Amino acid sequence: MFPLPRDVSVASLKDGRLTGPNFEEILFQQLVKYRDIPFKATNLNGSSTTDVHIRFQHFINLERNQFAPGTEHAESLVRGYAGYPRFDFIVGRTFIQVSVSTFDVHNRGYANISNAFDHYNNDPRDRNQIELYLDTVFGGEHRAVIDSEGHFVVTKDDEPVLDFRIVYIRGSPGAPHHPQLVKSYRDLQFINYEELKTILFGDFLKS
Repeated sequence: MFPLPRDVSVASLKDGRLTGPNFEEILFQQLVKYRDIPFKATNLNGSSTTDVHIRFQHFINLERNQFAPGTEHAESLVRGYAGYPRFDFIVGRTFIQVSVSTFDVHNRGYANISNAFDHYNNDPRDRNQIELYLDTVFGGEHRAVIDSEGHFVVTKDDEPVLDFRIVYIRGSPGAPHHPQLVKSYRDLQFINYEELKTILFGDFLKS
């Protein structure tokens, strides 16, 4: 079992009183430990969705300014560096944001999910972050948009990509209650802190 960071107590883990960096590090350690994990999930207003299944064999930490790994890491757990645009982890076609904040507080400025669907860094072909990442890792030509009803629509070479997901993992207690934001991100899936404690943190909480 990975040890807790020195400045994290079992009580703070149990109560969900963690800093953002500590939560991300503990989450990463536990994901690496288990590697094949189904999570119960909801939408941004607390209604149940399909499970989020995070499964991988290997992991990679992106180097500073590295945008994406090679095709050999298509099914790896990819961890971004501090300042990587918007997403903390990516597994296959599942893009993951991690925060101790509520979604409405986190989804501002640079971290705003909608920015991932906008023109990326003066790309000459007018592609967005998600399209460029998926092209690099999976090949082909992807298109990724949020449609007028708030659904994520992703294609590869004009064929639907059905396993694309964006997931928000919150590192503090509380169910999501965002009746307006859910209309903008109908397919975004939310994993709450109680689910993490049940699935990932049990070994620490028993000690």
